[in-house]
Amino acid sequence: MTSATRNYFFKSSTSKLSLQNSNSREIQSMKAVEIFMIRKSFRPNSSEAIRKEAEDLINEKHYQGYRLINVDFDVADNAGYIYAFVTMKRPNTY
Repeated sequence: MTSATRNYFFKSSTSKLSLQNSNSREIQSMKAVEIFMIRKSFRPNSSEAIRKEAEDLINEKHYQGYRLINVDFDVADNAGYIYAFVTMKRPNTY
């Protein structure tokens, strides 16, 4: 069972909103929203496993001061993966 978590930041310009990987060097100019992606291969009980992993991530980030905005689960039709996208607001941002 594969699992990966990636962080993404929203970079906002005047009228555009683009998604950039967290490895980008422009972290200082990033907005306050982070999207965490969890990916698991689709197998029996994988939906329960990804729900539990997303819940653990939310609890861990909430303890660090993040605030939950949205959680979305998606199944890739042909790839055989189940995804969880957790959108959270970074700590000390308004």
